Amino acid sequence: GSVGNFLPRQLVSCDPGFYKEKKTSPCKRCPKGTRCAGGEDSFTNCPRGSFSNATGSVNCTLCPEGSFAADVGSVACSLCTSGFVANDTGLESCSPCSRGNYMPFSGGT
Repeated sequence: GSVGNFLPRQLVSCDPGFYKEKKTSPCKRCPKGTRCAGGEDSFTNCPRGSFSNATGSVNCTLCPEGSFAADVGSVACSLCTSGFVANDTGLESCSPCSRGNYMPFSGGT
């Protein structure tokens, strides 16, 4: 027979929500602010406009209307301050109210 140079896939693969730092290390729960597809991949930071507030996430969640996430790897969205709005989900910044309008509350849509 022949001797293989690679570990069997089941020893290097992780379930969704988990990742490995090295092929020989145990699987770890994906950290907050990231997502893990599983397999042999490492974790991926959540893109701007989304967040992950739990460990072991498979997907990132888009920020709801009225909020934003300016940074990659966010664990929460921030509310738009008064005078600014976010009229859509998944935004990385809020927009100033249009001329002649004003949003007196935080989290305006």
